[in-house]
Amino acid sequence: MTFPTAELYYGVVKIKRFLLTFLVIVFGLLVISAIRLQAGKSLNPDSLISENAEEGSVGVISDYFPLNIGNTWEYEGVRKEDVGGGKIETENIKKKIEVSDIKNTKNGVLVILNNSKPFKYLINGDSINFDPDFPENKNSLLTFPLYVGQKFGDVDSLRYRDDNAYVNFVEEKLTLEILGKIYDECFRITHKTVPDKSYKIFCYGIGIVEEGYKHNGTVFEWTYKLTNYNFVEPIFHPQSNVNLRIGD
Repeated sequence: MTFPTAELYYGVVKIKRFLLTFLVIVFGLLVISAIRLQAGKSLNPDSLISENAEEGSVGVISDYFPLNIGNTWEYEGVRKEDVGGGKIETENIKKKIEVSDIKNTKNGVLVILNNSKPFKYLINGDSINFDPDFPENKNSLLTFPLYVGQKFGDVDSLRYRDDNAYVNFVEEKLTLEILGKIYDECFRITHKTVPDKSYKIFCYGIGIVEEGYKHNGTVFEWTYKLTNYNFVEPIFHPQSNVNLRIGD
């Protein structure tokens, strides 16, 4: 009867250790790959669109902003401008905005609207970009739900400024009566720079109800306020937890 030599015994042990180490490394790489893949999906805007999303649907944004095809908002306001010679020209202005189309794209849900000319919003999950032609401009972004103190802007402005300038800043929460209905969740959003400032008031369940702009130097300013709207589809109003058909 023969017995294995010490060299053979230690050789077998080394092989087992090598195989075990190899399996641990492979398993670790698989785990890391899975984590990276999931993180990539979370960070990739395209992944925020459901593969089964219906054409014409804006997803969770509809809980806050009723963007359905055919919906309209009408605004009236005043524009003031220094035309020279110490003369300030005042003009009554108006506009009507209508949702004409909604499309699923690789970058998000694209909402096509019309005023005097077409423009668009881009929706990714719970965020909406009001100027998707310039995605680097983070000042055009809103993420819901809104809250007082929320800021949207480029990294430098968010990190190094504490004066709430050069960012979209959710300044205050308001309760407003809009065309005979009370809206408890309205937010004033400001954007202030050295030369000018602008603002929007956004109410859940209806959208933008007021907006304005003012130049800090030469007189040039305007304001718009909502005067009428028509929503052709029933919408969910988050503050009341009931379905409303506006205009009924």
